[in-house]
Amino acid sequence: MSKSKIVSSVVKPTFASIVMDEGGKLVPYRLNSTHPTFGKLVFALRRKNFARVPALLDAAQEIANQSQGNVLIKKDGVYYKGRKVENGLTRKIGELMAAHQPIAIWLRFMDNIYKNPSEDAQQELYEWLMNFANGKFCPTDDGCFIAYKFVNPDYTDCHTRTVCNKPGEVPMMKRTDVDPNRHNECSRGYHFCSLGYLGVFADWHKSESGHVMAVKINPADVVAIPKDYGFTKGRTWRYEVLRELEDFPADSQTDHKFMQQVFVPILQEKKDILKALYELPGVKRLLTKRKLSKVSLRKASTTRLRKWYSQFYAMVTPPDMSKLFENPLKPLRVQAGLTIGEVAAECDVPYKVIYNAEAADTPNPQLVDAVIGAIATLKGTKVGGCNMVSYPTGAKARGVAAGAEETFREEDFDGGEAEDAYEDPYGYDVEEDADQD
Repeated sequence: MSKSKIVSSVVKPTFASIVMDEGGKLVPYRLNSTHPTFGKLVFALRRKNFARVPALLDAAQEIANQSQGNVLIKKDGVYYKGRKVENGLTRKIGELMAAHQPIAIWLRFMDNIYKNPSEDAQQELYEWLMNFANGKFCPTDDGCFIAYKFVNPDYTDCHTRTVCNKPGEVPMMKRTDVDPNRHNECSRGYHFCSLGYLGVFADWHKSESGHVMAVKINPADVVAIPKDYGFTKGRTWRYEVLRELEDFPADSQTDHKFMQQVFVPILQEKKDILKALYELPGVKRLLTKRKLSKVSLRKASTTRLRKWYSQFYAMVTPPDMSKLFENPLKPLRVQAGLTIGEVAAECDVPYKVIYNAEAADTPNPQLVDAVIGAIATLKGTKVGGCNMVSYPTGAKARGVAAGAEETFREEDFDGGEAEDAYEDPYGYDVEEDADQD
């Protein structure tokens, strides 16, 4: 369209109509006001910046041909499953398209948001998007987002001290255990936050050291975004631990544009880090070529050695796909050391129901909750009314030693749990009495 010129144009509040002469052929264009490029097109026409109009119309045509999952972008706007939607996210997509920036990850992010079964959570996620990291938010390549958690020195959670938060771990609980009421600021569920909120939370734990972990969250798994602290924290039923941040205020949200992640083992002792470094091929080559010496490594600080180990380890280790998109039922059961029969008996369903659910691409959500509850009950990882499990390491069973209850905060888990009922996808009616441990 580089040789095109405008023949005529009509601009109204709700649409713009342009006729272009494209090599002697008259071609009409019509854009509704909801189209992502509408504003820039009207601005160019009113300022008589006609040279920019062909490029904007090119962008409009490109938009019409882009889709991801259930998201489709047409000339007149953005659609999800055939229904036109307009919000802050669609406007962001439009701005990127008009600037000829890639939008694939944003389409995946939007697709994942609309897979969230809670319409309230969908709307709250837009507020998280608008307020997160002072507008520097960027989804991961597979349409998830990165958030943060402050954890104990042993990498367990700060509230129950039972959930492992080392890289590669995927903690989860029954979605129905998570409090969906955003007005309850501190309540049941796995908490996550932005970098800005981390400073506030860390102040509460000055008396004890800890770690800041970057965690990956699928928008489809978010249950609530509380209003306090400017929508900078949330609750989810599942997340994936990615890595530890040595200096979290310096870390940038825009650094996390990845789909696959290398999970680096955590080594605390300097001697263990040095031993592991010596075994890595990259370090061996540097030592052989005398570009690095063992003396200089021994003189380096533990923090620096840990950082070097992470970098060299990632260079030779194949990345793992995110576990947030896999069926978690079999990994959870295998990690817990349980048989299909044991889980089926606890859920009070036939063996075939659990067997087929583990093989399904997208198992029934109510059945996922039931299996999580069954495993938590059988392994003793139900804490304060929340059924918590994880893999590949697994959640710890709650201790009953004297003083154990001091690690549990009532405001985080109120212990209230309603009776869940669901109809499984194979026609069996199953009820789980949540009051039974």
